[in-house]
This record gives sequence, C-alpha cells and structure tokens, in this order.
Amino acid sequence: MSGAEGQERRKNARCAVAEELLASYSELVTESLTLHEMQFQSVVSGNADSGQYQRLIDQVNSRKENTKTAYIQHLRNHRCSSDWMLLDERKSAPKANAADETAPRKAGSNSDPPLNR
Repeated sequence: MSGAEGQERRKNARCAVAEELLASYSELVTESLTLHEMQFQSVVSGNADSGQYQRLIDQVNSRKENTKTAYIQHLRNHRCSSDWMLLDERKSAPKANAADETAPRKAGSNSDPPLNR
C-alpha cells in the first residue's frame, strides 16, 4: 500500500464507537424495513390485526432516529472520520429562497413541466 493510500484509509477510518453506532443504525434500518414488509403482507392477506405492526414500527423508528442523531453528533464532536466535514458543509450550505420556488413562471419556458392531455 502506498503512502497516499494509507493516508486516505486513515482519513476515512472511523473509531470503534462510530463503527458501532453505524452498525446499530444499519440494523435498525433493516428491522424497520422488515416490519414494514410484514405489515404490508398482513394487510394484503386481509389480516385484521395488521395494525399491530405500527407500534413496533414506531418504536424501531424512534430508536433508529436516536441512533442516527448519536452517530452524527459523535462524528461532529470526535471527528474520527472525514464524513463529519460533509455534515458541516450541509449545515452551512445556503438555503434556497422560497420566493424563487413559488414565483410564477413564464408560459412556455423550458422549466415548465409538460402538459398531460
């Protein structure tokens, strides 16, 4: 491995805590998707108890959001990966002007969506 490759690997390496948080987040995303699939299959099969999954989905989503927040906060504080720089860039990126998005457009301009007839 060249010196540049080693530096790049170290720059993108995460500490054990960050790796653990990211692994937990990944597991919770998978669990959430699995529960959604089970709920969908229950609804499709006409099961009257398909609503039972919503409580479980809510619990998993809450844990997932808490884990994501902890991971992001860890990266910002510990800076154990170059990923924290992306988080800071997003935070400081200029926001789109809402007035620009709602301003009327000229008819026939290239930005107009096609008409469905």
